[in-house]
Amino acid sequence: SSATQADAALLVVTVRNGEFESGLEKGTREHLVVLHTLGIRSIIVAMNKMDVVDYSRERFEEVKSKLMVEVLAAHLEPSDIKAFVPVSGLLGINLVEVKREIPWYTGPSLFEAFDSIVVGERYIKSPARLSVQDVQKAVVFGRIESGTIKKGDK
Repeated sequence: SSATQADAALLVVTVRNGEFESGLEKGTREHLVVLHTLGIRSIIVAMNKMDVVDYSRERFEEVKSKLMVEVLAAHLEPSDIKAFVPVSGLLGINLVEVKREIPWYTGPSLFEAFDSIVVGERYIKSPARLSVQDVQKAVVFGRIESGTIKKGDK
């Protein structure tokens, strides 16, 4: 899939009490493992539903701390997380520009965080090189590092 060629990823987690913890059990851990397997080293975390917790800095920091434990467990580096952005998707808070509803937050908006990511050079005209990262049953997980691969190529 095209995800194997991604330069960056957006991980959306909810900060609502109970929902974040439930999400860890139902997919967040697996998503972090997939990001590691695909070799994605620029991850932005959108901490969603900040409006539900009254834009609580304490809850933001608690979820961030718990998520960093999972990042390390998935064999990702702390430096792979480029930003933790508190947002309210429902209200559009911190998506395009930083809003005053979260006065303690001094980082970028979600869009600004993506704009700050340095994208690697593509080597399309080079010989084909596929790094295989995992094989599960009949599915090969890997990343096309250079060149192109099309159906029927030998």
